[in-house]
Amino acid sequence: LLVLYLHDSEQQRHRQERLRRQEMRQLRRAQRDIILQAADMIPSAVVLTRLSDQTIVYANEALARLFGYPRASFIGRTSLEMGIWNNPDDRHELLARMHAPVPQPFNCWMRRADGTRFCIELQSSRVTWGDSAYMLTVAHDIDQLVRAESLARDGERSIKEALARAQIGYVDLDLARDRAVGNSVMAEMMGYPDDGAVLSPIPQDWIGRVHPDDRDMVRLRYRNLMAGRAPIDGLEFRLEHDRDWRWVMATLVPIETLPDGRALRVLGVYVDVTRLHLATAELRLAAHVQEHTPDAVLICDAAGRLLKANRAIQRLTGWAPEVLVEELLADLRADAYPVPPANRSWEGECHYRTLSGVPLACWQRQSPVLDEYGNLSYLLVTLSELSERQRQEARIRYLAEHDSLTGLYNRAALIERLGDVLAQARRQPHVGAVMYLDLDRFKQINDTLGHEAGDALLIEVARRIRSVVRTGDAVGRMGGDEFVVLLARLEYPRDAAAVADKLLAALLEPFVLSGQRVESPASIGVAMFPQDGEDADTLLRHADAAMYDVKTQGRGRWQFFTSALQSQVANRRAREAMLTRALERREFVLEYQLIYGNPVREPLAMEALLRWHTPAGERLPAQAFIDLAEDMRLALRLTRYTLDLVGQQLAGWLEAGLVPVPVAINLTSRQFHDPLLVTHVAETLREHRLDGQWIEFEVAESALFADLEQSRKQLARLAELGVGVAVDRFGGDIRRWFELADAPLTRIKVECSVLAELSGNDRGRMALSAWQGVLGRPLAVTGVESDDDLACAERIGSQAVQGWVCQAPLNGEQMAQVLRQRQAREAGLPAEPPAAG
Repeated sequence: LLVLYLHDSEQQRHRQERLRRQEMRQLRRAQRDIILQAADMIPSAVVLTRLSDQTIVYANEALARLFGYPRASFIGRTSLEMGIWNNPDDRHELLARMHAPVPQPFNCWMRRADGTRFCIELQSSRVTWGDSAYMLTVAHDIDQLVRAESLARDGERSIKEALARAQIGYVDLDLARDRAVGNSVMAEMMGYPDDGAVLSPIPQDWIGRVHPDDRDMVRLRYRNLMAGRAPIDGLEFRLEHDRDWRWVMATLVPIETLPDGRALRVLGVYVDVTRLHLATAELRLAAHVQEHTPDAVLICDAAGRLLKANRAIQRLTGWAPEVLVEELLADLRADAYPVPPANRSWEGECHYRTLSGVPLACWQRQSPVLDEYGNLSYLLVTLSELSERQRQEARIRYLAEHDSLTGLYNRAALIERLGDVLAQARRQPHVGAVMYLDLDRFKQINDTLGHEAGDALLIEVARRIRSVVRTGDAVGRMGGDEFVVLLARLEYPRDAAAVADKLLAALLEPFVLSGQRVESPASIGVAMFPQDGEDADTLLRHADAAMYDVKTQGRGRWQFFTSALQSQVANRRAREAMLTRALERREFVLEYQLIYGNPVREPLAMEALLRWHTPAGERLPAQAFIDLAEDMRLALRLTRYTLDLVGQQLAGWLEAGLVPVPVAINLTSRQFHDPLLVTHVAETLREHRLDGQWIEFEVAESALFADLEQSRKQLARLAELGVGVAVDRFGGDIRRWFELADAPLTRIKVECSVLAELSGNDRGRMALSAWQGVLGRPLAVTGVESDDDLACAERIGSQAVQGWVCQAPLNGEQMAQVLRQRQAREAGLPAEPPAAG
């Protein structure tokens, strides 16, 4: 019985122990659930991490909102796997701080789901549940606080820097504590050490450095300030400085006072106005000089009415100054030239009436005097007799600012003018417009009728544009067939629309060129300021984007820039960034297309075709990015890049025992006329130990004729290196063919479509025959894409052909195989089979 009793007692004890443990587990689970429920309710972000494997077992909703991930995505993953650390090493710092006896907040940078970086405060502690250890972390978003503190520090630093750069001294006089704090400018003015220390007691010896004539007045004003009778506002006096006297203007105000008005604390600023005093003296001197200068000096009001003139006007014109007062300056002119706008600086030749009736040629300089709102207050004009040297200087200045063909502003001058107009618009808000205009058929006209006809078209377009706009509006030629019109001080955007309609109508009228009536309408994009941009670059880009959109929609129209076109501008910027990165990452490769002899199909040369292999897997030809590269001024870097690739490839082939044919590289006009081109070629030949015969350049006919004299010099310099040049896209101006007769050219390349057009009439066939028979340059037909094209090339007796019907472009390894087969044929050996794949 005793045994049975003991057995039952033991079982009952075990049952009670199990019940107790079960109750404890339930209690801990309930406690954990209560804690986690509480964590769900608090605004702070909370995360629980199991220390054994760093796995996240709990994350509250605040954490999910903070990082921008779904709450469930945290569970079962580590923080490293989530990619939320900006610097993964910060995780180790957090773990180390967990073991501190007192929780230590830890600030670091982390990343949200969208990749943005933000500052966060973390605080962790070690907790144990059951047999497992966890790290409980509480996170607070302090990004706005950190950025605000940074802005405050930057603001304080900016103010100090601004005061120092403006050479303004400031001082804080704490009279209750008898101490002063000032900046370096103040210390330098007063002769105190600039060590950033607080000066205590406040120095009183500075009054001894005041000029004796000013000392009593300054002492009295300071006593009145301290007594609370009057602040010091703009007090000017002289201080000793480097054994000389410096004029200082002081402004001091009390910011803390006693009940009786006496100052307890004073803030003050000191400004060196020595230059102002010197300028005042200079003004007095200038007034004296003005009255005795040989040039006539005139002061007019905003309407152009003469207010004052010096005596020199009587010597030049015979009119006494008092007679001319109240006369309009424009009425004194004796020429028919437009009166220059009074609201901007200008200088140039003018003719004025004289008392004797004989017009006087003068050189006029004018400068506007604007008020604080940007409005014209006065116009200062000087007139001097014009000398031959001044005529030449005026011509030089004119050529520097104007397009030599059309007489319009050139790009640099127009952008400068646009900047001036925008500055005025900021001072006195008003509406204006920038119009970007592009001719729709210029290239076709230029190619078919020749460059002289193209130049005549551009001149007539410039004339028609000027006939539409106002006298004060600016018109510029940006290059090629692109023009910009700047309209300032419009009342409404519809005024710009009216001008755009007039421009389209004017350019829709036919042009007579080389005896032929041709049409060359325009596409126009309009950007308004200030709503579409407040700087010249932005406005020009937006107007260009609007114009480009017109061209894609059918041409011959105009449209305003809209926010919908922002994506186009953004896409272009993205492409610019991609192109820059592509050069840095060397994403460009070369393919090669052979130029075969005709009718014998043996390789004579090969053309290097630049391809851009984008990260997205696209394979873009040069036509897709070369214009963008030109706009970004990356074309010259592309030249060096391509030269290096060609040099490496040629050296590799030669080292492999292959005998290549010359490799031709396409160049734009800017690339060909680059003064450093010959230097880069020489460096490439030297670096890769190549002979110049292995490299050729292909340059468009239009690029050579654009500056024929410079082209001849460049051709000669390349010929000295043994480098040949072929003319590409030949045939745009048959009349100029013979101008290149003595140029060192390797071959002439003509598009198959142009060749078919030329060979279809007697004049064309005669010209082709003359070229081949007299000028003695091989004729290569490009764009041979069919058997009919090949037959046409053979019919006119071309010496070379190039195109897909002959061979598709090949990469370097494939081209090496072609060269091996060629050498095998020449040696009478069996040709290697093509490589698999």
